[in-house]
Amino acid sequence: MSKGLIRITVFSVFLWLLQYALAQVVSPGIVHQSIVWILVFFWVTNMVIHILSHLAHEQLEMDMTLVLLAGVTGRLLIAIAAMVTVAVLGVADRSLFIINFAVVYLCYLVFEISSVLSNLRSNLK
Repeated sequence: MSKGLIRITVFSVFLWLLQYALAQVVSPGIVHQSIVWILVFFWVTNMVIHILSHLAHEQLEMDMTLVLLAGVTGRLLIAIAAMVTVAVLGVADRSLFIINFAVVYLCYLVFEISSVLSNLRSNLK
């Protein structure tokens, strides 16, 4: 397992523990009942995009900057499609689901941008 995959997994476990603490300490009504599935969705999506990014960089010899930006764009489109699909098909308490989905997406986005920036800095040297 590469360093990036380990970091994604550790970050996902941290988010899972955070949502558990929020549900226990703050209020159970702040966390949607599908939060674990949302976290699993983002973990799987990030793992797949991470693996595809490395394959594109190594096999196709693409510029790492373009690969990382394509990964960010791909995650955004996949997340929007998944959120709209679940909301349209029907889920209990849609507004809470969408808010939780967006918050988890933003957490992963901040994590990804911080990872991308450190990666780009090392490529500039």
